[in-house]
Amino acid sequence: MFLSTLLSAQSEKQDRFEKRYRQLVKDFYRQLFKESVTVKEFSEIYVYAGYIDSDLTKKHLNTDKMKSELMNSIKTKHFDELTNKLTINEINNLIEKSEISSDGYDFEIIMELPLSKNYSIYFDLDNDIPGRIEYIFLKNAINIGSMDNKEYMVQLFRPGIINDSDGYTNLRENPNSKSKVVGILKTNELFFYSPIGDSDWYPIQMKYLGKKIGYIHKSKIIKYSNFPKQIKVKVDKIRGGC
Repeated sequence: MFLSTLLSAQSEKQDRFEKRYRQLVKDFYRQLFKESVTVKEFSEIYVYAGYIDSDLTKKHLNTDKMKSELMNSIKTKHFDELTNKLTINEINNLIEKSEISSDGYDFEIIMELPLSKNYSIYFDLDNDIPGRIEYIFLKNAINIGSMDNKEYMVQLFRPGIINDSDGYTNLRENPNSKSKVVGILKTNELFFYSPIGDSDWYPIQMKYLGKKIGYIHKSKIIKYSNFPKQIKVKVDKIRGGC
């Protein structure tokens, strides 16, 4: 009963603050398209920006006017991937239509921004208000803040169950249909998948933060937002906060 009530509270909070979540992502793109962004501006919407620039704060430098080297780096390395050559107005329209899901988290919201038919960018948002962006996952499902840090690579894994009329689907050793079958996934069996863009096959974990055990075709996956209620409750037991 408690978990059902908690799920309902999560949904109500998501709906209530949905406009703010979308605005956070719009603010990120507004800054991305600007000629320059200050440390202060970027830190106000992106958690990692505050960590990166913490040394500047310690030195008591003027962060109100200082340009953000992190944003400059993101523009230089990832601008094309983050925009797919779309205009700011086109991206804002996509943000308004993007799917928002709690993915079973108490304190975070995931926004999926589909920039093409082949890939999406995922924003992990702190659901406090006004809130900030916690992570930005590129089409390889790797957090942009850890792209250059192989020792602390943060990869997005989302909860999933299978969509197959046979009641099961094969788990492959490698990302193709001719690869060795290493197991099966049954209807309503919970797993965690990494939505890697430009690929039809997603790596799978059976336990959250566990080891990769194989691949399944993305067409076989049902997202958290379409889970039966009892499966959402199961995810909440794993990912729930306090």
